[in-house]
Amino acid sequence: MAFWWVNHKQTVRQETEGGYIWSPKQNANGAKNVTYDNLARCQVGDVVFSYAYAKIGRIGLVESAAETAPKPPEFGNTGEYWGDNGWLVRVAWQPLQQPLVPREHFELIQPLLPERYSPISTTSGRGNQGVYLAGLDEALGHLLIKLIEQHADAAIKVHLLVLAEERDSSHALFDDVQALQEVVSTTERDALTKARLGQGLFRHRVAEQEPICRVTGLARQEFLIASHIKPWRDSTHAERLDGANGL
Repeated sequence: MAFWWVNHKQTVRQETEGGYIWSPKQNANGAKNVTYDNLARCQVGDVVFSYAYAKIGRIGLVESAAETAPKPPEFGNTGEYWGDNGWLVRVAWQPLQQPLVPREHFELIQPLLPERYSPISTTSGRGNQGVYLAGLDEALGHLLIKLIEQHADAAIKVHLLVLAEERDSSHALFDDVQALQEVVSTTERDALTKARLGQGLFRHRVAEQEPICRVTGLARQEFLIASHIKPWRDSTHAERLDGANGL
């Protein structure tokens, strides 16, 4: 899992409402732009911080790898000088109830900023207009999450919990899914794989047991990520598909 910071004051409304980030593939003069190329480096599960008007107002999770796409029509006259051929990355955005103002924590953030292609000035803390999508190291990414978490509402705390779980369990998840290849029955293997990923039959059974989120009270099924109560590796095949074994 990687951390990214997007500067998109000009298109923040269109991109956050549309659930994506977009950039041309090169500068108007045809020159290479590393911060545009970064979109092609995004992977599913990466974290993106949305920065506009001197504030981080949203945190997002990358939902799909970059795809070639024309400039979104909703941009209108914004970025008329941008090329039409670009990169589009789908992002699930979650708005922050209390936006984070990086300049208010600059003494903590400044030492961790990248030397090149920093999203904000390393001296003033103001946004760098020439940088669209900046890569952050883990130390800065985790610091920003900590600062956000201090004043976060319940929905954001759930979002951050999901991030932590994905980070800590990504290798175990890969190993478990690989081990399921040994299950002979194709139907059973498919059901168990989806259960391990929190989808399919297991997800449906958890939704029947838990119609709303116990933390936020939300009943939005699209936000449901079904997790096992009894550890996956300690469960029988039946328990792995049992909705009562999930939250």
